[in-house]
Amino acid sequence: VDLGCGCGEAGPSGCDNTCGSDLADDDCGVCGGDNSSCADCAGVPNGDAELDCSGQCEGSAALDECGVCEGDNSSCYEISLESSTELISFYIMPEDNSIQNIMGENPDNVYGVLGATNSALYVDQWLGSLTELNLIDGYWVFSNSPNTLTGAGENYNPERIYDLEKGANLISYPSIYSSQISIAIPDPIENMVVGILGEGLSAFNNDSLGWVGSLTTFDLNQAYWFLVSEDFSFSYQIDEMARSNFNTYKEILPYDEKFIVNQSPLQAFYYINSIVLEEESLEFGDWIMSYNGSVLTGIRQWQGSMIDIPAMGRSILSSNQGYFENGDVPTFKLMKQTSGEIISLVGDIPEWKENGIFQLSGLSEARLIPEQFSITSAYPNPFNPITSIEFGLPEEMSISVQILNVRGQKVETLFNGIKKSGYHTFQWDANSYSSGVYFINFVAGDYINTQKLMLLK
Repeated sequence: VDLGCGCGEAGPSGCDNTCGSDLADDDCGVCGGDNSSCADCAGVPNGDAELDCSGQCEGSAALDECGVCEGDNSSCYEISLESSTELISFYIMPEDNSIQNIMGENPDNVYGVLGATNSALYVDQWLGSLTELNLIDGYWVFSNSPNTLTGAGENYNPERIYDLEKGANLISYPSIYSSQISIAIPDPIENMVVGILGEGLSAFNNDSLGWVGSLTTFDLNQAYWFLVSEDFSFSYQIDEMARSNFNTYKEILPYDEKFIVNQSPLQAFYYINSIVLEEESLEFGDWIMSYNGSVLTGIRQWQGSMIDIPAMGRSILSSNQGYFENGDVPTFKLMKQTSGEIISLVGDIPEWKENGIFQLSGLSEARLIPEQFSITSAYPNPFNPITSIEFGLPEEMSISVQILNVRGQKVETLFNGIKKSGYHTFQWDANSYSSGVYFINFVAGDYINTQKLMLLK
């Protein structure tokens, strides 16, 4: 019998269709194969063991974010510019460190860079005395929209040496790891560092308390003003702990847009340890605010110990108009977190100066007494979700401040009790209420005042 292959009765017997062949498919489905075509690095057919980036089978070596096997992300950088004014530095740089290469040439993004003693502005091209960036200095960067700076380099050196001169020095931070200020500054030179300023944050080396203030750590891609009492050289002592293990300052700010302060490249900080109030006490969560006249220039939340109140200075930026100039004297106010009441404060307050750190002996409530009862219109109105109203009492009296709905029903009591003579401010936070018409009703002795409020969400 011929089975069609010319072999007679034997017929094809192998996977290669050859008469008399004994070849068979391997585990990978290859005729006469040795299982190598589908074997993983451990030789297991159809297995899932893989080579790591170093060539080791089932090894743990991996590429870092820079594409380097077993790297630590130190050969590339990515700096997010989320706000219009940011204080940054570089721990590495490309070989071409020109401002054109690092900042790019796009007027819709970065348009200005300010160093300690030089600057550059983009007007169809980069102009100014700042033509190259370096790894030692820090820089204020101005942008029109959120942007990201990226680059790579082979010059990572967390032990970089900094030569500081007496006064203010704007320097970089050379490490990819965060470090606590008290650890990163070497002990032999720590007493020569008066204070450190970051972007909207500061630290003050207090003789009795040690380091105080809102700035507690040095961080990746940030720059810092070092205020020092004499010339010296140093290198940071980098602490490679996870940043989550650090004691950092965190605050909650009022969400009403009228309490937003724009960052300025010119800034100073006033340290406050205590505030004396007539009727109340300073409580955890209260806010302390600095003003230049009627312009809010800084805000910080009280958290139970000495803290720094920012006071932003006037720069060439339009967003900094009305802020301080050298010689101006700030005023301060306290806003109670629970009631929204704003209290004017007085004390011995030094004149503002750029990069200044000032320690105030204390502030106390201002005692301004009106000649007769007065009340202002609620502002803003319409509002969303907070409105404020100020009133003046010529003498101590019992008052009631209530919020009513359109049916005349009480929906919230802002205050009911005795208030001393003077000016007082109450806020109503209507975040939990629906849009509509409400009324704020004041009763002070025989005086009654009711105002219509419009909540628009």
